[in-house]
Formats: sequence, C-alpha cells, structure tokens
Amino acid sequence: MISKILREPFFHFLVIGTLLFVLYELTRSDSDRTNDDVISISTQDIEGLQEQWLRQHGEEANQDTLSELIESLVYQEVMFREASRLGLDINDTIIRRRLVQKMEFLSSNLAQLRIPDESSLLAYYDENSKQYAIEEKRSFTHIYFSRDRRGERMLDDASRLLEEIKQSESSSRLAEQGDNFILQYDYNLRSVDQVARIFGESFAKDLFELPAAKWQGPLLSEYGAHLIRIHSIQPAHVPAFAAVKDKVYNDLTRESLQKLKDESYQALRETYQVRINTSLPEN
Repeated sequence: MISKILREPFFHFLVIGTLLFVLYELTRSDSDRTNDDVISISTQDIEGLQEQWLRQHGEEANQDTLSELIESLVYQEVMFREASRLGLDINDTIIRRRLVQKMEFLSSNLAQLRIPDESSLLAYYDENSKQYAIEEKRSFTHIYFSRDRRGERMLDDASRLLEEIKQSESSSRLAEQGDNFILQYDYNLRSVDQVARIFGESFAKDLFELPAAKWQGPLLSEYGAHLIRIHSIQPAHVPAFAAVKDKVYNDLTRESLQKLKDESYQALRETYQVRINTSLPEN
C-alpha cells in the first residue's frame, strides 16, 4: 500500500512543493520579508481581549487565560493571512459576493459622509446647545477644624472664630488659625462635582447655595467643619458657537458616521434569516 502511494504523481508533486516552500523560507533574507510577515498584537488588542473576557465571564482573565486568548488571536491572523496568500478566496463565489457587497456598502456610505458646512454646524449647535453648557464654578478659601482633634468642640470653635473674623479687619493668614488640612486651602473655579469629590456631596451642595460674600459657615464635610469665603462665582452658561466650533464639528461628524454604520448594518442584517429561540427549557 505504502509503495503504491510513493509511486503516485500527486505524492511527488506534494513533496516537491513542500521542499521548495521550505527552501524558500530558509534562504530568503530579512530584506525579502515584508510587513505581511509581521503580526503585531498591540496593547489595545490585549486590552480588548481582557474587556471582552470580563464582559463574558464577570471576572478578569488570569495570566494563563490571557496567554491563550492572545495565542488564539495570533492563530486566527495566521490562518487568515495564509488563506489569503494561497488565494482561497479568489474562486469562491460566496466570499467574492460578500466582499463586493461590503465594499458597495462602504463606498456608498463614504460617499454620503460629507464634510459639514457652516450652516449644518450652526443648526446642530442650536439643537444640542445643552450638551455644550458649562456648569457653575466657584472659587473659595476655607479654614479647617478637625473632627478628630476637636471632637464636640469643633462647631463651637468654628463659630467662635467666625465672630472674631467679622469683628476684625484683617483677613491675612486666617487658614493658620484653624487646623492643618491635608489638601489645599484655596480652590479656583471648581464645579459642584469637583468639590464633591474632595469634600463630599453634602458639603458641595451647601457651598453652592451660599452667596458670594466674606467668611461664612461653618459647613460640615467628611473631614470636619469649615469656614468658607467665596471669592467669585462663574454662572452656568452656554459658550458662543465660535468657542466650541471644533467640538461641534467632531460631534456632528461622529454622529453622522454612526448613523451610516447603523444603516449599513441593518442593510446587511436583512440579507440573513435571524431565528431567535425564546422558549424556556422545561424542568
């Protein structure tokens, strides 16, 4: 049986072809190797694999699992490139038809994606002005009274100092009359969310209800009590079109592209019969 196989012309052709391929791979220089021979797995690729695994399994992939996922990605890329190099898709009618359809969708969509003109940008800005609004911001200074250090005296000490400040004309180095604070004493143009991340939501809410005035308080935070002096208030406002024109351009272009992508997907989806089994298994 084996001797019969060895005499077959197809076997001779296979052996010669394999030897020629191996000889070519061994003798070609590095300069002959193109970028087609390089498979690069980027940080973004690995992060994508991790995110996909996390979504599917609810936990991060360990190092062994991640290595297997990366190797699977390399395997797919190798098989795809080798299939393309061997021209397996050239005479495949179904593959050719799908590729033509995809290119038709892509070319038609790109043709529809126009650079928005000034009037289109202005119209989009008017319709979506709220998303460009800048929220109210405040600049303030505080004097800190530690809950851990003063205990029950904290609020009384703060109120006592506030009365002394009101009767005094001097306002220099007042922060030193309180306790040492681990962060800043002065904050410039901070939004309510930015203040909340530092002092807590309750403190931020109370701060943004105070008028712009001299020393006030005390306000309670996660750290203790604070006397507050608000230096300036920048009201919430919608910036002029010229100030956010670049952002409007990016938003409108991204939205238009997403719309075209959705339309392309729906057109492709309609070429398939989608069957979804919604019946529950019987117990």
